[in-house]
Amino acid sequence: MTQALRGPDAGGGFEFEPAAAVAYEVSKDLLSVGLQYFGAVGPIRDFLPPAEQTHILHPNVKIGLGKTMILNVGARIGLMDAAERLILTARFGYTF
Repeated sequence: MTQALRGPDAGGGFEFEPAAAVAYEVSKDLLSVGLQYFGAVGPIRDFLPPAEQTHILHPNVKIGLGKTMILNVGARIGLMDAAERLILTARFGYTF
């Protein structure tokens, strides 16, 4: 659930935005693969029509680059017309 505190949707009530993630560690601290799901279906008491909802799958890979660095790459795939069709993602992380 989300609630906008500022902006045009502030005070509009809670919205339902489900999310889930699974991951499998192929090699400890070196490689893992995962799948994430993100959704936005609208106000809790009045869901949006299916064509206006957002549902996204995000397969991804996490690669360890030494003891302090990681690289995450993936693709966000929109399952409904209201979502972007494809977004490629990459994130570099450094632990200090």
